[in-house]
Amino acid sequence: MEYIQSALKVDFAFDDGELPKIRMIANTGAVMSFGKKKYALDVERVAPKNEKIPIVYGHNLERGIGHAEKIYVEDGKLVVEGVVSRETPWARDFVAGARNGFPWQASVGGIVDETTKIKDGETYDLHGAILPGPIEIIDHFTLYEVSVVEFGADEATETTVAQKELPMENHENELNAFREEQARELERVAEIRARSQGNDEALQARAIREGWTPDQFELEALRAARVAPAVAVENDVDGPEVFEAVALRAAGFEPKYNERVLEAADKLERCGLREFVARASGVPYQRDQNEWLRAAFSTHNLDYVLSRSVNAILLESFNYVDAGWKKVFKVGTVSDFKTAQRYRLNSDLTYQPLADGGNIKHGEISDEAFDVKADTRAIMFSITRKDVINDDLGALTELPRQFGYAAAETINQACWNLFMNPAPVGGTAFYHATPGTLKANCPLNLENLGAARAAFVSKKKNNGSPLGIPPTLLVVPTALEDKALMLTKATLLNNGATDSTPADFNPNYGRFQVVAVPYLGYANFTNYSDTSWYLCADPRRVAAFEIAFLNGKTAPTVERADSAFDTLGIQYRAYIDFGVSRQDQRGILKCTA
Repeated sequence: MEYIQSALKVDFAFDDGELPKIRMIANTGAVMSFGKKKYALDVERVAPKNEKIPIVYGHNLERGIGHAEKIYVEDGKLVVEGVVSRETPWARDFVAGARNGFPWQASVGGIVDETTKIKDGETYDLHGAILPGPIEIIDHFTLYEVSVVEFGADEATETTVAQKELPMENHENELNAFREEQARELERVAEIRARSQGNDEALQARAIREGWTPDQFELEALRAARVAPAVAVENDVDGPEVFEAVALRAAGFEPKYNERVLEAADKLERCGLREFVARASGVPYQRDQNEWLRAAFSTHNLDYVLSRSVNAILLESFNYVDAGWKKVFKVGTVSDFKTAQRYRLNSDLTYQPLADGGNIKHGEISDEAFDVKADTRAIMFSITRKDVINDDLGALTELPRQFGYAAAETINQACWNLFMNPAPVGGTAFYHATPGTLKANCPLNLENLGAARAAFVSKKKNNGSPLGIPPTLLVVPTALEDKALMLTKATLLNNGATDSTPADFNPNYGRFQVVAVPYLGYANFTNYSDTSWYLCADPRRVAAFEIAFLNGKTAPTVERADSAFDTLGIQYRAYIDFGVSRQDQRGILKCTA
């Protein structure tokens, strides 16, 4: 944890109706000296850990004063507005001291994530202020807390406090509270030292200074004591998996990598696109955007890292969308874009007794063919120089995420549109009473579910023998999902008796897997309905529909696309190759209300 102190001026205005308000101009970006080194904080790059960070005394979280309610930049100054919300000795001392004119100062506590070193003879433009080197610019700072202290470094800041009188306990109570606090602090320090893993004095000092609990210290000490190859850790810090993890988190997904990768990603979690590009390309970030951007975009490393990150986000979002079609459709593969044929076997393969002489009768197999053909669906997007200059990390995360969702949506729409509107078979509608694929006046209830299952099981082969394949899937629109689950998940059913007669056993318990499909009730689709429902066989046994992917690749492919000569950036194309087709009518039964 780093602390950046700044001077405060405290004024008071009384308001008995509210908590005392604090307004701190916590930092102005002015040069601060710590020993022989000089620093300046880029207030535009301060990122609060959360919305209501604590306001404490002397960087000790156990000495609370209040909390922040607004943190923003105004006229190049970091402003923290909050309230005195704690009833502690330090809160009362702060308010009483301010009322008496004590010149409180402020110190922001947090993590210095990134600095830019300016050498002697060089200058740095910090939002219009030209700062001569040598100096370090803190250009990425995670703010964890704001403290009131006695001394600061930036004398150009001020704080105003509007307050009401805080209730004051008697002096004896204050003194006892102070003694108790000192005793707890001694106990905390002693326990931290007792849990030392050896050779961790620096970590002990940090834990004591930052107010860690003994449990926190022990966890960090154990982590530090782990033996890990230095080279492997270094590789993880700069490896493509780290950037993939950062990109996935920025897109709203939780990456699944090892602990070292995730810890390295934590340090980059709040970086913008400029910092991401600079680190990924291995080109030092500079104020001259044209030079370093050209250098970054010319590296193979940036192309490789960005391509992996874009691909990871797109695939994660693609897999995030519901894919009920995988349960209902047979998932097949084709090797090219030509029309492929599928065959329905109508077999007479009954085993026959051997005739005199031991001759075995040949089984008879006829076939019916169905067509399926894959087509390409594609989309293109780019990460440009403009996106990087604008520091728009969404160019790397939001577009691939939306395109992943779009790919899944494309498959869903193709599948369920065909499911509700299959082409006729021999001039007769696919869903029709004659081939046994339609049962009208059949709203979903216990009696009709049993009757529909019986009708499904009674389907015949061409030779008149039973098909022998029961339905296993109950496909319903979202409006019927609850009813379908009750009909298939309940073990007992109410038999209507008013005495102590046991309830009836539910014959449909465990028979069906319910597949709820919102598209079945989607008004933009022809033949949509919130009341129609379907029974389907396992598509591995007999498939009513098929989706075929080129070479079996069921997810989108992401590729780098060549940019035009006058475009400074990287373009990508995402595409997926598939086709859908109707297959064997015997695999489905539609029931309408």
